[in-house]
Amino acid sequence: MYGPSGSIIGGLGSLLNDVTTALGNAINSVLSPLLDTLINTLLASLGIDLNKVEVGANLSCHAGRASLVI
Repeated sequence: MYGPSGSIIGGLGSLLNDVTTALGNAINSVLSPLLDTLINTLLASLGIDLNKVEVGANLSCHAGRASLVI
């Protein structure tokens, strides 16, 4: 239906997708450890702690049912 030009365009699209995936993997494997270290050092020097969460709740029991006290 599309002829030779359709298969060429499809092949170019597939090739472009493969190149994009390979570049994304390369960037993630090289830059990610460097940026993680840099950002973690910067945040630590600024005194910013991430992923420290404290969740607290007060429960009270009235008439045999637990309820949250605000």
